[in-house]
Amino acid sequence: MPRLENWSLTVCYGPKLDLYSLQGRVYNHPRFEDGTPVVTSRLESIDEDHHFITHSESVYTLGEIDPNYERIYPNAKKRLIDRMKKNQASNPEMI
Repeated sequence: MPRLENWSLTVCYGPKLDLYSLQGRVYNHPRFEDGTPVVTSRLESIDEDHHFITHSESVYTLGEIDPNYERIYPNAKKRLIDRMKKNQASNPEMI
């Protein structure tokens, strides 16, 4: 499964508010060489194992967070997981 390292959250602009994607260096991805910088399509959902599913139906696991991002946004991974779960609970039609 693809894994993002040195990742951070980024805002996607579009017709809906509150859309996010991930950026970081990807590993174990079938289309990218290990360590390639990527920006995912927008995040759609999270599964019970904390794998993140994007709009393009890619599935990612998160490795280490970008230390600069974590310094600015402490506990970013936990807050992202909590937010995704909360959004899914209020929008059951999500994947």
